[in-house]
Amino acid sequence: MNFKVMAKNAVEYAECDGIVLDWTRESVLCVEKILISYRAKYSGQKDAKWKLSSFSACYATYVGELMLKKGLKKRGFLWETFSGIRNLPVLKCGDEEIPLWATARKMVFEGADSGLCELYDQYLAP
Repeated sequence: MNFKVMAKNAVEYAECDGIVLDWTRESVLCVEKILISYRAKYSGQKDAKWKLSSFSACYATYVGELMLKKGLKKRGFLWETFSGIRNLPVLKCGDEEIPLWATARKMVFEGADSGLCELYDQYLAP
């Protein structure tokens, strides 16, 4: 799985919606707003589950790549494929896991209105 390509795809998808993801903490807020809008936009559509799964994965990967760039990579975090909650990729260092994909899925499938910013702040407090 190429996480850098997935993050780049998220940036391009956001641009199609007129949103700039600029690799800052503020862009994580934009990602949350995007996921909430996609939840509303695709809810009830025939192929909603597939679309929402794909979009949530791309945007969660963007947040993960941002977190790695902002310091988690230096602290030893890396993507661990098919580990953690619901067998989704997580950022992992030793026994510590950051479930970005699961958090994004909660936003689009379970109606959570946030979660990604909280994870970002928890691991990269200003």
